[in-house]
Amino acid sequence: METNEHIRLTRRKLIVALGWMTLLPLAGLWERMISRKQAREEGRLSRMLIKDIPQGNTFYGEYWINRRKEGIKVFSNRCTHLGCRIRPADDGTLICPCHGSAFDPEKGSAIKGPAEKPLEILNFIIADNSLTIFIK
Repeated sequence: METNEHIRLTRRKLIVALGWMTLLPLAGLWERMISRKQAREEGRLSRMLIKDIPQGNTFYGEYWINRRKEGIKVFSNRCTHLGCRIRPADDGTLICPCHGSAFDPEKGSAIKGPAEKPLEILNFIIADNSLTIFIK
């Protein structure tokens, strides 16, 4: 008697296989999202020499520095409405290109909506003639 040892694909086996093929990539994405969240919560440092920071407002990617005679302030470069990167406008204010929110460059306060909250002030220390910024 001849036996037929072929693997028979049933509907149930197909659904289970498709389920695993969907679940495994989602598990990988979940792990990446968790590791990115942990990296954001732990944060990182950015260092620069004080002498290299010009007077006025200077943008450095994720943050901007307001340097005046009175001292230094470091703000996040993300709008508090939806997180778009802000840019300097011709009139000196800081503008969000996504929805038009405007911020005061001295205080970081919102002067035009839809953003209502001021820009996040980043923590920093000055030591050994260098500025160390703690970025989330």
